[in-house]
Amino acid sequence: MQVQAYDSSAAVASVTTSADGRYVIPDLPAGSYQVQFSHPSGWYLTGWYVASPFDAPAQVTVPPDQTGVDVSLAPVLGAVSGTVTDATTGGALSGIDVRAVAADGSLAGSTTTSSDGAYALSGLRPGTVRVEFTDPGGRYFGQWYAGASSPESATSLTMPRDVTGANASLTPRRSLEGTVTDTATGGPVEGIRVTLTSGGAAVATTTTAGDGRYRFVAPAAGTYVVAFDDPLSRGYLSEYYANSFTLTGATLVVIGGETRATGIDAAMDRPGSIAGTVIAGGGPKQRACVTVWSGEGIQAAPTVCVASGTAYTVAGLIPGTYRVSLTGPVKQTSWYRDAASYATATPVVVASGQTVSGIDLTTRGKVKG
Repeated sequence: MQVQAYDSSAAVASVTTSADGRYVIPDLPAGSYQVQFSHPSGWYLTGWYVASPFDAPAQVTVPPDQTGVDVSLAPVLGAVSGTVTDATTGGALSGIDVRAVAADGSLAGSTTTSSDGAYALSGLRPGTVRVEFTDPGGRYFGQWYAGASSPESATSLTMPRDVTGANASLTPRRSLEGTVTDTATGGPVEGIRVTLTSGGAAVATTTTAGDGRYRFVAPAAGTYVVAFDDPLSRGYLSEYYANSFTLTGATLVVIGGETRATGIDAAMDRPGSIAGTVIAGGGPKQRACVTVWSGEGIQAAPTVCVASGTAYTVAGLIPGTYRVSLTGPVKQTSWYRDAASYATATPVVVASGQTVSGIDLTTRGKVKG
């Protein structure tokens, strides 16, 4: 720090403070002086010795020798600003942590990027800083300005000054992510369990957030089956990506290198049902059995047997297209609607959570509904 003694017209002596901030101006002629303090690089605001705060510069008279001519200077503070983007897509990244680290490793300032990827670090004290960018969600590899992978190779910025355009472009980590919604409402579903399975074994599990999103960060390279189920027992059917209710029908997801598997979504369904009335020959004491088929020879749900003239419901049906048969008390079988075989039966389409009613059946060759 430069210290100068001024008489009434000009500076008459100048010295520099030592490492501990001390100074001595020797051999001043007798007289009154004002003492000014300044930093050669402008890191601190220039100040004058005053007897008390907010006073005008004080007159210091020598002789005698004067001690305690001290001052406390306010630093000139610097700022760093820029934008953080995705190195693959160029899109803005929000929620990225940005830190300014001083030369001694201490934290000089911190902030987080906004929705447009912008950030601004202000109030940085004099000295050098290095700027670090990290993703608290683990989606991206960290980076130091400018494009460095370590603090040792980072670009140092000397404060105080206003540094703009200190941008970062972060490389995404390998990930698998998607969104889970309700088929009927289209809204997001929170709390759905998502399981990655490889070789028949579960290797990772997570649950969806309030917006229905989920993410697996840095899964091992490999081929996965993605399963969705509801641990909260809200009535959703378990399923596999993409929209399959069977493991054999699941679409495999391949992850390799720095792959970002996005859009691994699911629309959760609730089971539906088919309902109607049974009319079997032989009177009300006779019983007949209703069976729902998802394919020829493929039974979709347990058979339901009821007395003639009463209602039936076959529940627990996944969304799809079905045929319905009725087997009467003497083992004669008819199909909805007034058909003699599976091939000629009228299809019944069941949507998520839907009860399709009015599917009335009779063994006498007549159909109602």
